[in-house]
Amino acid sequence: MSTETDELPELTVDYSRPHLYPRQEQAMFDAKRISCIEASTKSGKTASGIIWLGEQALKGRPGWNYWWVAPVSLQAKIAFDRMRRSLSQQISQAWLTSPWTIVLLNGAIISFRSGDNPDALYGEDVYACVIDEASRFKEDAWFAIRSTLTATRGKIRIIGNVKGKSNWFYHLARRAEEGKHPELGYHKLTAYDAVAAGVLAEEEIAEAKRTLPEHVFQELFMAEAAADTSGMFPVSKIQSLPYWDLKNVQASVRFWDKAGTVGEYAAYTAGALLHKFYDGRFCIGHMARGHWSALEREERIKSWATQDRTMLGGYAASYEVGVEQEPGSGGKESAEATIRNLAGFRCFADKVTGSKEVRAEPFAAQVQNGNVLVRAGEWVLELLDELDRFPNGRYRDQVDACTGLRATCSYTYRPSALCGVRSMVRAASRFKEDAWFAIRSTLTATRGKIRIIGNVKGKSNWFYHLARRAEEGGNGS
Repeated sequence: MSTETDELPELTVDYSRPHLYPRQEQAMFDAKRISCIEASTKSGKTASGIIWLGEQALKGRPGWNYWWVAPVSLQAKIAFDRMRRSLSQQISQAWLTSPWTIVLLNGAIISFRSGDNPDALYGEDVYACVIDEASRFKEDAWFAIRSTLTATRGKIRIIGNVKGKSNWFYHLARRAEEGKHPELGYHKLTAYDAVAAGVLAEEEIAEAKRTLPEHVFQELFMAEAAADTSGMFPVSKIQSLPYWDLKNVQASVRFWDKAGTVGEYAAYTAGALLHKFYDGRFCIGHMARGHWSALEREERIKSWATQDRTMLGGYAASYEVGVEQEPGSGGKESAEATIRNLAGFRCFADKVTGSKEVRAEPFAAQVQNGNVLVRAGEWVLELLDELDRFPNGRYRDQVDACTGLRATCSYTYRPSALCGVRSMVRAASRFKEDAWFAIRSTLTATRGKIRIIGNVKGKSNWFYHLARRAEEGGNGS
């Protein structure tokens, strides 16, 4: 391949595309502008994506932007390190001009970015992009990236494992698979495609099938979505409250997730009215939600508190109003201002710790156990849609408001973030099953060894069940 630019002296680069197996090359170098690639773990999607993006940049001009965007910065750095190692000095004039940026000799700029803050992705004109781990990628970030390709009509490759059906990547891939859209291409790479190409060992896939649950194996190795229970909130388990009786209410809280901005695409302020019943179940009684200025927001919070107390009548003694307190002095001052505005009500501020997903876990556990009811109302459909899409959907404010359940309704909030990766060695029985699946996938290509140790903690955890299978002695691995 040779490339010439008008702005620089004539530049010729000798380049030969590294070997890609046929299905890998067909998927990445599809003639369609947008290619959705659902792929097995370690099937070569990242390697082919790096090659494709590098070739697009070689055809570029000085100052043209080419992006690799992953869900979080650590994943983007993995791709950056791999591309940096693969490029020769003949092609790249500098490894780094700023963190995680490579400039080619033709002046094209390849940047490796995180999709964790979608607002930071707006503004640039981008000529080609790879979205990595798309099934774990925020939908808002996809919207932002799509906007950056509008003026340039740049190409994009969207790659990732399959992870359930409640995410934007799954739905876009289904549209692409239909074959009716002129700009959408679709491809699937399974573990057995990689085995046939000599990329993965067949015995490794067989061992993974023996040790992983069937639905996890199907998603990670066969690129087949499991039944739609992959999200944190199986909304089919949330039932309508058959009748409303105040005598059943043990405790109530209206919990607020406040937004500081207004506008069509801004986050919402949301306040969930939550009840605990004497039989141990929970009920979402109402959801207030809107784009409000700071003054209007405070007025509405007080108005809803007054209405709630009136509705509860003689059962309002246990009613509280909670507000999420964001980190830093600004978050503290905002929470204190709301509490001052609610003089005469029992109020509390709940300090934010951990990610939104971690904070949602106690509420999700109640939903997963069929322990959450909902009162009928026009607001219910929007709430269920957000729960179904969480954590990949555009909005999370109603979920945040529902996490107020943990603060007042008497069940313990214990962030699983307290058991980090090192706990794989020290506390396997307390380790998230999803984290075990992820770690297992990272060992596929290398056939790396693993030691899983921990105290025994009951029988309702993946470590106990895996240990029983190992104890049987029938698995050679």
